[in-house]
Amino acid sequence: HGLQRFDEALRVPLFLRGRGIAAGGLETRQVRLVDLSRTLLALAGAAVQGPTLPLDGSQPAAAAAFGVDKGGFYLRAAGHKLLREHDGRQSLHRVHEAATFSGAAREGEAVEEPAIEAAMAALLDRWQAVGAPPGQEPAPETLEALKALGYVER
Repeated sequence: HGLQRFDEALRVPLFLRGRGIAAGGLETRQVRLVDLSRTLLALAGAAVQGPTLPLDGSQPAAAAAFGVDKGGFYLRAAGHKLLREHDGRQSLHRVHEAATFSGAAREGEAVEEPAIEAAMAALLDRWQAVGAPPGQEPAPETLEALKALGYVER
């Protein structure tokens, strides 16, 4: 799975069953795997801080998903995906959401929408600078440790 910026690798089914999970539920909104551990802890009765997976339609879903793989960086939000290669080239794609996981969402052709691309590029720049989505920056000591390991620039 070296190239994980593409929807075939990003949109995979996850099945959960148990107390606190509605039977027969299907979540088609974008969710993030990073929220899975907090979700499982919350289902087990532990107090958690931060977002969890939306287990019913009343809970908010993640507005954006950020990531990196050996080909570059990506931001997926609001029906679009911005792909940025490690050499700085980037392209904006429209994402066609599928109603179910039986047919994965397909990445559309590159589109020219300068305002959307600029807004998404600014968010991706911020994520690349601190290694976390805006509003979820790590604590200063964690950021320093990540810098020392070479995971974060700044």
